[in-house]
Order: sequence, then structure tokens, then C-alpha cells
Amino acid sequence: MKLVRLSSILHSIKSHFGLRNSLGVSSYSTTTATAERRGLTLTNKKWRNSMRLIYRKISLIGDPTVSIMPVLDQWVQDGGAIDKETLQVMIKELRSYKRFAHALQMSMWMTDQQFFMPSASDAAVRLDLISKVQGIEQAEDYFNSIQKN
Repeated sequence: MKLVRLSSILHSIKSHFGLRNSLGVSSYSTTTATAERRGLTLTNKKWRNSMRLIYRKISLIGDPTVSIMPVLDQWVQDGGAIDKETLQVMIKELRSYKRFAHALQMSMWMTDQQFFMPSASDAAVRLDLISKVQGIEQAEDYFNSIQKN
């Protein structure tokens, strides 16, 4: 009996059925459906120049002990518009660079200034950020406070 390599069998199954993922390796995106539909990623050309500018200003603040809230407040005072989906993309981008303190500040600014109502996913992201920046006890306190609301 002739032994056939597993990869050649999987390749033949893949080509026969037109499958792209024959080895069981999947890739999933964590981009929100709304952001994906609007093309809101930092590398996408559709991202507005104004949003790139505010993100660039925030990115220049490398020290996690320096607050980004004055930059955001100044942006709004100068008439800059910020929408919820863009803030969510910026928070995701900050998290990808392990800038958890700044991502938490942006999350808190987004809801504490009452610009936007927090969704369940916003609360989950903030809970994760609080646990990373302030510790598990603070995260538990935040969790207990959102259960009441």
C-alpha cells in the first residue's frame, strides 16, 4: 500500500471542494461590523484626515502617566468632530500597541463626557482595560457598578 502524505490529501480535498481553509487554521477579524462597513481602520484611505490628526496627536504622547484627556477636550473645543466608531477604532489601535492606560482614558472620556451611550461591548473593553491598568479589584468594582445600571 502506498502511503500518501497528509498534506497532499488535504490539498486535493481543498481543490476539489474549493475550500480555502483545509488545515483547520482560521483567521477571524475583531473589527466591528459597523467599522468594517464604513472602512474605519487606521491603514484605510477612507479614514478621515481629521481623525488621523487627532490620533497622531495622541500617539505622540508616549508616556502612559501623561493624560490624553486634555488633547481630546481641546480637539472638541476647536470644533473637531469625533464619532463613536472612530473612537472605538482608536481604542482598539491603542490596545494593539499595549497602550492600555491611554485606551482606558479614551474609553472613560468617551462615556464620562456623555458624548455617547456605552454599549455592552464598550463596557467589556473598559472592564478589560481597568483590570490591566488598575488591577482586578478596581475591575470588580466597575463590574458591580455596571450590573446595577
